[in-house]
Amino acid sequence: MRFCVLLLILFHPNLWAQSDSSSTNNHALTITYLPSKLLIHKPNIHFQPNAFPQSFELCYKKQTNGEKLWQQKYGYPEIGLNLAYTNYNFNSFGQAIAFYPSIQFRLWKIHQSYVFFKLGAGLGLADTKWERSSSSDSFRYFIGTTLNNFTMFQIGYLKPISKRWTIHTGVDFFHLSNAATRKPNYGINSMGFFVGTSFHPSGHQVNFLKQTTPKDQSRLRLGVASFIAFAEDASVIDGPLFPIYSQSIAVTKRYRHKSRLWLSANAILKTRTLAWLKNKSEANAWQKSWQFSACLQNEFLFGNVGFPIGLGYYFNDPTGNLNLYQRLGMNYYFASRSKIFLKNSYTSLVLHTHLSKAQYAELGIGFLF
Repeated sequence: MRFCVLLLILFHPNLWAQSDSSSTNNHALTITYLPSKLLIHKPNIHFQPNAFPQSFELCYKKQTNGEKLWQQKYGYPEIGLNLAYTNYNFNSFGQAIAFYPSIQFRLWKIHQSYVFFKLGAGLGLADTKWERSSSSDSFRYFIGTTLNNFTMFQIGYLKPISKRWTIHTGVDFFHLSNAATRKPNYGINSMGFFVGTSFHPSGHQVNFLKQTTPKDQSRLRLGVASFIAFAEDASVIDGPLFPIYSQSIAVTKRYRHKSRLWLSANAILKTRTLAWLKNKSEANAWQKSWQFSACLQNEFLFGNVGFPIGLGYYFNDPTGNLNLYQRLGMNYYFASRSKIFLKNSYTSLVLHTHLSKAQYAELGIGFLF
């Protein structure tokens, strides 16, 4: 759920479009083999599966060449669409297929070779999940849904071996979970190494356009946004889903042509808390169900798509959870106007977490003035 909208919009024409002279000479097809080891990441998991997942990844990717300023600012990254298959080699985990967009950054150039970092997120389909059945395998409590979020990281080294072929190797991390939409949601983590090769039909691109960077004259903007999320009762497996409503007002400032800083004040209504307080016959249950928070975020901008990462603080919490929380996700700016009062309109898909524990994923719409 965390990044499902990303599948539809990360590769909007504004991201993929290049000039006619360059649009046919910077594509590549990649195949990668990824053996790994399952990671036990929760203290209340009391077994160690002796399993070594095997994965294969197919990727169609495109090398940006600097025709858009954000491409130059981020070091000419590669954007791709990926299809991955994983066999966990453990009956209780089964197999999974993932489809996800990715972006790959060049970290350190070494002659024609370079060290890279690749990030991808999208949809993962698991063929084995928890079921409310007396005959169900008790080890299947890692995943509670068939449709899940899939996230991956890679850091590796790429080397050309001919004009049209490159090879790459490195280490990777895979994560599969449902962003706390349904319990159980321990998630499946694996880490290992990878080796692969890429075919570049028109040759591996090494020269890029460079633009003169204009002065960033962006001003402070006022933003408002509304969000909705659904989360299961944390104490019940396969229980009811409770909606969560959130309103936000923020001050934002774009800087260096590639990032935007956000400072927001938020009001959050968790209907599960409201139901709990009403069940306890609490006076003023409606007023006590609201949470108020402040959040500082940095948003990394790639054309019409932005990826906010932030740290927030709850000023009150009726349930006694941690006051600090993290927020990460994606914004898609579907309308931008410079000559009217309403400057930007966007949709948002965001995950709230307490450290490594997902709380809920929310969908929203927002406006910048």
